This record gives sequence, structure tokens and C-alpha cells, in this order.
Amino acid sequence: RQEVRRMRAADVNGDWHCVTLREERRIEEAPQAYKPVGPVIESQEEAGLIRAAVKLKPWITFKA
Repeated sequence: RQEVRRMRAADVNGDWHCVTLREERRIEEAPQAYKPVGPVIESQEEAGLIRAAVKLKPWITFKA
């Protein structure tokens, strides 16, 4: 949430798309608003809990 508060609308433009009914909420779904998942996946792999198969990149979000 703190990262979202620091962002401006210009910061969220990029190679992703957000379909929303309220444009002011678009910033909440920006990729920069989320913590990196990489360290979580790595620690689970090291613990033998999972085996990562592919790396996905979000490109569209729908926010009502």
C-alpha cells in the first residue's frame, strides 16, 4: 500500500492493461504496487516444496 501511495499516474504506464470502471483505481493494479514474488518462489524451491516450471508475466487486469 505504501508503494501505491507514492506512485503517480505517469508511473503506471507500461506493457500491461487494466480494464476498470473507475480510472482512478487503475493505479492499485499496477505491477509496481505488488511485492516481488521471486524471493517467495525461490525459498519454496529451496525447501523442496515446489518446482517452478514457468515464469508468467501479467498483461491484463480487470478491476470492477
